[in-house]
Amino acid sequence: MRERTRWHSARRRTVWSAGAVAAVLIGGLVVRRGVVPAMQVEHAELPRLEDVPSVAWESLTGLRVFFGHQSVGYNVVAGLQQLLADNARIDLRIVETDRPDDYERPIFGHARLGRNGDPRSKLDAFADLMEGGLAERVDIALFKFCYVDITARTDVVGLFERYRQVMGALRAKHPHTLFVHVTVPLCIVQTGPKAWAKRVLGRGDNNLARCRFNALLRKEYAGREPIFDLAEQEATATDGVRWSYPQDECRVYALAPAFSSDGGHLNTVGSRAVAEQLLITLGRAAVNLARPE
Repeated sequence: MRERTRWHSARRRTVWSAGAVAAVLIGGLVVRRGVVPAMQVEHAELPRLEDVPSVAWESLTGLRVFFGHQSVGYNVVAGLQQLLADNARIDLRIVETDRPDDYERPIFGHARLGRNGDPRSKLDAFADLMEGGLAERVDIALFKFCYVDITARTDVVGLFERYRQVMGALRAKHPHTLFVHVTVPLCIVQTGPKAWAKRVLGRGDNNLARCRFNALLRKEYAGREPIFDLAEQEATATDGVRWSYPQDECRVYALAPAFSSDGGHLNTVGSRAVAEQLLITLGRAAVNLARPE
C-alpha cells in the first residue's frame, strides 16, 4: 500500500512537471512569435467642431454628399444626427437614399452598400451607383468597408489594387466629383482564453490586415486626395489616448474599448466622436471645393 502511494505521488509529480514544461514552452512560443501584443500608448490632439470656422459649415451645407456604408456607417450617421441637433450652425439635411434625383439640392445622402464580408461587392456597388448617374449629381462621394470585410485571410494587396483601379477610373471620368477615401474600421483587441488560444494557434491578426490595407491607402492618397481616417479616429479615445502595438511592418491600432458596443460596432460615445471627425473632414473638403480654380 505504501509503495502504491509513493507511485501515485511520483506520477502526480511527473504530470505536473510535464504541465509546467508545456507552459514554459508555450509561453516562450507566445513571446517569440509576438502573439501577445505589447500595447503602447500615445496621445493625439484631434480637432473639435468649435475650432472649425463658420465658412466651412457654410460651404458644406450648400453641397450634395453621398456616403455608402453598412452597419458601422449607421452608427456614424446616428452620431451625425446627435451633433446636428446640438449645433445649429451646421445645417445638413440627412436622407437615406441612393436615387440620383434626390441629389438635385443640398443633401447628406447615405445608403446601404454591398454585402458584409464581401469587400468587392461594396466597391462594385459604389462604382455602379456613381456610373448610374449619382456622380453627375453629387459634389462629394465616399464609402467605407466594414471591419468584417478585411481579415487575416484577405488578399490585402490584391484588394487594394482593385480599389485603386476603380477609384482612379471614377476620378478620371468624373473630375468634378470629389472622392474621399476612408480607412477600414477596427475591432477591439480581444483578450481572455479564447483570444489567447487563437493567437497561439496562429489564426492571424485581423486588425493587422486592416492596418496593412490602411497603410497602402494612406501611402497612395495622403497629401494628394482627401482621406477620412476612420481607423485612427476609432482608436483615439475622447481624452486623446490612443493604444497601439507594433506588428511586422505596421503599427496596429484597435478600436478604443470606450467606443465599442460589442467589440466592433460603435456605441453612442463612439458614434458621436467619429461623426465629429467626419464632419470636420467634410468641412475642410467643402472649403477646398469652394475655392476658385
